[in-house]
Amino acid sequence: MSRDHALDATRTFAIWMMIACHVARLMNKKGFQFGTTQETYSNLRKTFARLDVDSSKSLSKEEFGTLFPHETKETVASLFNTCDTSQSDLLTYKEFFYGADKVQIRPEWMQFSLDIEPLCQALFMSMVGISLLYSLDYFVTKHISKNGQTPIGNTWRNKQWHRAAELYGIGLIFFIFQYGIQWPWMFIGHGILLSISSAIVLCTLLVMTKRTLLYSMITFVLMCTMALTLNIYDVKIGYINAGNGPFLPHVLLSVFGIIAGKTLISKQRTPKLLFLGTMAAFALISLLSLDFMDFFDYPTPLSEPYGRRDYAATYQTAGSNGLEQIWTMIQGGSLKPSIKEYYNYTATSVPILMAMCTSIYVFFRCLGSLTSKLSPLWLVGRHSLGVYILHLILIALTTVLFGSMRPFENSMEIHTCFGLILLICYGYSLFKERK
Repeated sequence: MSRDHALDATRTFAIWMMIACHVARLMNKKGFQFGTTQETYSNLRKTFARLDVDSSKSLSKEEFGTLFPHETKETVASLFNTCDTSQSDLLTYKEFFYGADKVQIRPEWMQFSLDIEPLCQALFMSMVGISLLYSLDYFVTKHISKNGQTPIGNTWRNKQWHRAAELYGIGLIFFIFQYGIQWPWMFIGHGILLSISSAIVLCTLLVMTKRTLLYSMITFVLMCTMALTLNIYDVKIGYINAGNGPFLPHVLLSVFGIIAGKTLISKQRTPKLLFLGTMAAFALISLLSLDFMDFFDYPTPLSEPYGRRDYAATYQTAGSNGLEQIWTMIQGGSLKPSIKEYYNYTATSVPILMAMCTSIYVFFRCLGSLTSKLSPLWLVGRHSLGVYILHLILIALTTVLFGSMRPFENSMEIHTCFGLILLICYGYSLFKERK
């Protein structure tokens, strides 16, 4: 197979959106604003502590006024009196908090990337399946041109499984740094890298079979049936269909990626048209009968088992990160239980996500030569797994460097962070390309 620039573009789009999702979480969605003033504040408690210079746990009018150096005395007095509901001429933190208005401070486009996060995850997972098809073809072609004979399949399989083990280990390390020692979640629920490693193991076996398309379709139907049954009966099992990075439906979409890849790169016109027609029907039905944004909103009892569903995992925590939790355990200190909720899309979401993933790929295919001419832009897509891991490391370093899970307070800071991480990822991809 020749290089598929549409595939590179689709993977690049997925990478862009995933980076935007994770960077967006470095900033609170909502901030606070007083009256008609222009300044916004993402953390009122820190702002209050900074203004409380005498540590009296209350703010005088003078201390409050230092927050608005460019406002008139009349405006400051009006804002202060609005907050001072007790009329004591001193503001408690509670009065300070309730006197502010909530406003959105996270950039709209980044918030949108979070709203469509199920699509971003699905897109990335489906690319795992189709990428393995190209990987095996490249391996075979290269081996034949070098050695003049077809390679033994076990060599490629072992290489992929070795990569899966590496991704599993990296995901485990990330989880320990973030949450510490959590049984059994550190092994069966440590995030999207767990899903990717699981997908590589299963999809490698499917890709290596002589009847890849048939076995992939059978596997897909069985997994769909299992996922839908668990959803209907409201059964939630860690790693299987619940927690952080479950097998279903993430890996299900990687199997779909194999089916889509085998069909779309096929020279047979009829299967290709049938597949695209099915995906178009799914997309049309979804757009006519569902509001995509509402469908993937956070679940309520009335919406389950459709769209997203929640699963609450209990962690034993201490401090603000995993290293502090481990140090507390070593010292024999006490841990406190903390509920961590994870939201996963359900089996009923799969047709919508399949259709939308296919639509993005077909969109780039329809651009034809333009997609090829823009190939330098798809650089990160050609090294998507490495870039994905790199951006997670950069996100983690950002929180450590600034000492906060949400260190940024304004649009300029968050956009600068996004730009720098994207630039580093492109630099890494360029290095890998030349190597």
